[in-house]
Amino acid sequence: LQLEEGYELKIIQLDVGGNKAQLELIKNGKSISGGTAIVDAPDTFVYTKDLGSVDDVPIVAIYIGSVFQGTETSMITIDGIFQISESYKSVKSGDDYGEMEVTSTSSTGITMKNSDSISLDHGETTMIMGDVGFKTSENGVRYCLFVRRTIGSLDSLDLGFTDNPVVDEELVITVTSGGDPVEGADVTFGGENLGITDSNGEVRFTPDAAGTFAVTASKENYDSASEDVKILTEDEAEKDALDLAMPELVDPGEEVIIRVTSDGDAVEGAMITWDDEEIGETDETGSLTYAHDETGTYTVTASKSGYLDASEKITVSIPAAKFELDGISLPDEVAAGKSFTITTNVTNVGDIEGTYRAELVIDDGNGTVTTAGSQNVTLAAGETGTAEFTYKIARAGTYTVQIGGESGEIVVTASESKTALVAAILIILALLGGIGYVLISSAPEGGWTAEKLIEAIKEKLPGKKGL
Repeated sequence: LQLEEGYELKIIQLDVGGNKAQLELIKNGKSISGGTAIVDAPDTFVYTKDLGSVDDVPIVAIYIGSVFQGTETSMITIDGIFQISESYKSVKSGDDYGEMEVTSTSSTGITMKNSDSISLDHGETTMIMGDVGFKTSENGVRYCLFVRRTIGSLDSLDLGFTDNPVVDEELVITVTSGGDPVEGADVTFGGENLGITDSNGEVRFTPDAAGTFAVTASKENYDSASEDVKILTEDEAEKDALDLAMPELVDPGEEVIIRVTSDGDAVEGAMITWDDEEIGETDETGSLTYAHDETGTYTVTASKSGYLDASEKITVSIPAAKFELDGISLPDEVAAGKSFTITTNVTNVGDIEGTYRAELVIDDGNGTVTTAGSQNVTLAAGETGTAEFTYKIARAGTYTVQIGGESGEIVVTASESKTALVAAILIILALLGGIGYVLISSAPEGGWTAEKLIEAIKEKLPGKKGL
């Protein structure tokens, strides 16, 4: 789940039976301290961080409503998300914001007043500061205070940088969206406002210190972007870069081969750190084998004197079953009230044995959707099985039949009338004489049906077969 300012929520594992979810919050692809927690649904996942002089500010809060087994995989429901920006703004008395002036600040609030009168004209919108304003009714009797926001999905901003930027040399920061430059985006570097991008989506800046700095870009009607950039010293810029290769996803306890190269050549003696823990050096093939038992997302770094460090992320997660459906089989047409069979093939493309819960859903096309049945299909990893249902529909019409993400259409026709059959039986009974007369003259309430006539004949002609 992508959040603002480079944050992302990842699901490590789900315990459907225990209604638990192990979640991890990462930023710019890297693990963060305090970002992993096990939530007993329903409950709230909260990540706090010190901002300025304030400790333990709740930066992100996500309410997990439930953990459940879906049609193809386990899922969680998220009923609410709260996030505040880390790019806070210092406010002091005397600061002006639009028509308003800050008159006092405290730990409990900010007081603002307007020095000049503000007219709220009938039927008009009056902005007082930024996106905050008043709307006034046509007759001027009612008004409301509002904050202007853009509703719906927003385009995302992306950040680009000069390759291997060096201290005291110009750094070009480029802001794009969908590959196109974005003009007028606000850019910050290490908390310092660099101004807005030009028509090429660029801001130019000369860093005066080496190190790793957070760069952010924001603009109204766009999702903001945040990314770390490393500024090299002059000595570092002269070094060759290390390259790091390893899997992106592994199981707990699974051996991981980490390979380090530079310009395609294996690098021996490179120190490998797993987050902040040194785990060993590469051998003559540039490789190190390592296994980690705890789930989570980690940053692996390779370093060696004379080379630039390389870092990549890796996720350790418990293997799970994953299912794919292959089509749905059912007849094109069936008579009303007659049973028919629906099947679909289920394949476990995951890593371990698991159970897929297949649900049969019938849609009559008129707003009525019915869950007509369910069954469990247990499959080993790589195994394929079949979910099969038998069902009948009483009313004629065109129906959509669905299992998981697979669906098909069936036409249900009206049952053939049995009036002609009843008439034929009555003619035969009339030819039979006395038996026919007795049956015809003693018609039951509602009249004869073929089924009722057959049963009546059996009673009058005991021992007779073939009816």
